[in-house]
Amino acid sequence: MIVKFCKALAQLSFVPERKPLNDAWCLLHLTGIPTRKSPAPLQTPSGWGIETLMKRNVVLATGLVLASCMPADPVSPGEIVFLGDSLTEGYGLDFSEAYPALLKERLAGRGLTMVNAGISGDTTSGGLGRVGTVVGSDTRVLVLALGANDVLGQGDPATMKSNLLAIIAEARAANPHIRILLAGIRFSFRVDPGTYSNVYAEVAKETGVAYLPHLLKGVISNPRLNQQDGIHPTAEGQKIMAETIMEALEPLL
Repeated sequence: MIVKFCKALAQLSFVPERKPLNDAWCLLHLTGIPTRKSPAPLQTPSGWGIETLMKRNVVLATGLVLASCMPADPVSPGEIVFLGDSLTEGYGLDFSEAYPALLKERLAGRGLTMVNAGISGDTTSGGLGRVGTVVGSDTRVLVLALGANDVLGQGDPATMKSNLLAIIAEARAANPHIRILLAGIRFSFRVDPGTYSNVYAEVAKETGVAYLPHLLKGVISNPRLNQQDGIHPTAEGQKIMAETIMEALEPLL
């Protein structure tokens, strides 16, 4: 590349009746090494020889081209935001035992930042009110894990659906390239005869987001994997949740 630039600029240096330049001549003159074949330099009005100007031009042009070929600064891999409730926060556990922290360990080395935006007692309405504060242009993936408290509080399914749709729309407005994983929950028939779980499926279908039907798969209703309240997973339960989410999350990374 350097030799080609040298030759091209030499032709523009207005050196009269110069013989064709070979590669070795160009490289030697680019480095300033004198050669026996070097013609006597012509002087410009400023006192600079044509050869000096040519070498300066070659170095400048080469530097500009090489700089333009340099790779851009690597783009930050971004962050994964977990927008959820006590199940995400890790209620009753150390923060490091919640599934977002466990996934951080699993994904170590990829440069991703994990943001645990789980708040105990939060509902889809609460999530809608704060999605704008936790999702931004650096958010690569949003894991939307809200709705459990809507179900336990027997909230209006239509309102729950509306809130989830609005959260997804606002996240996409903040970052059009964001990828979203909607994590649903399947409660016992006594708590939910199917009304609420259908909401998750409908939202996923209408928005085209990735869908995890059951966040608590293998954990719910298992006394060994839940705390004394029978609702919040133990540290072992959180490990299973992390594995479940990882399987659905991996294709989005």
